[in-house]
Amino acid sequence: MLTCRSLAFVLLALAAPSLAVADPGVARVLSPAGLVVVAAPAQAGWAFPDGGALVQVADVVESARSVELFGVSLLGGRLVLGHVTVGDGARVDNAMLDGRAIAVMPNSVVAIAGAGWAIVDQQAVIPLNAGAIRHTRVSLRLHLTVSISGAPAGTEILVGYSADAAATRLTGAAREIPATLVPIYRAAARRYGIAWSVLAAINRVETSFGRNLSTSSAGAIGWMQFMPATWRAYGVDGNGDGRTDPYDPTDAIYSAAALLAANGARHDLHSAIWLYNHSERYVTTVLALARSYANGDATPAAIGDAAALDDNGATFSPITLW
Repeated sequence: MLTCRSLAFVLLALAAPSLAVADPGVARVLSPAGLVVVAAPAQAGWAFPDGGALVQVADVVESARSVELFGVSLLGGRLVLGHVTVGDGARVDNAMLDGRAIAVMPNSVVAIAGAGWAIVDQQAVIPLNAGAIRHTRVSLRLHLTVSISGAPAGTEILVGYSADAAATRLTGAAREIPATLVPIYRAAARRYGIAWSVLAAINRVETSFGRNLSTSSAGAIGWMQFMPATWRAYGVDGNGDGRTDPYDPTDAIYSAAALLAANGARHDLHSAIWLYNHSERYVTTVLALARSYANGDATPAAIGDAAALDDNGATFSPITLW
């Protein structure tokens, strides 16, 4: 438990100039020295590291005066923020720690056993030169007191900066995604808490965004390549027409998100994708491609046909019935 003395230290630390966040952003990982390790752009579905063990943001929606984050998960799902609004109407909704609701008030300090501490709805005053100050609001600030997933003790994760937001646009590698599919990925991301960039990456690897809908040699079908029995178990009517159709992109993308969620993607994204297709090369390819989409890389990660990504060198069903 944080003592009054340690709480005072935490609140004083909020005023350190190295933590000033001048530019709008979705999430940022800082080294113990306060240097930026990685920052999430406003188009994320984003995870860090690639498997999402430290932080995942399922989707981001921007307007002229606010940014909304959906499905924020930290520390493998121990700390969850269901919905975050940054900018006008700033708020944090449905905050949970280890399955229990957190009462959110400005600068709420939460001790996280075995990991560190967090501040929910941080509202800080940052001193600048010549007596000037800057008011900064961060939806959640997580401080690690131990090393986790390769991040050393002292690492900080900031989620949701209070600042004016620029218009949403896909940049870099994400430009290869058909514009008509992006709203479907994002809607599925918000419903199931799966990064939209991961759904896009799987769709790209499996059927090149629906350009190749041939039945695989293993019998997998549709936009996201489900085995028929798996489709019967997990198929979702994403477009609300009363049918579940693996050849309808909305149904297929929602169903893939539902399956990944059932596979525990919020807790372990790497494992969930592996359960989608039992191939480490497949997982590596999907995560690299998703990172390219989320981070605005200039060119997409190299990909291959899903059937060619089996570790054993044989044709492999993109979704295995277990």
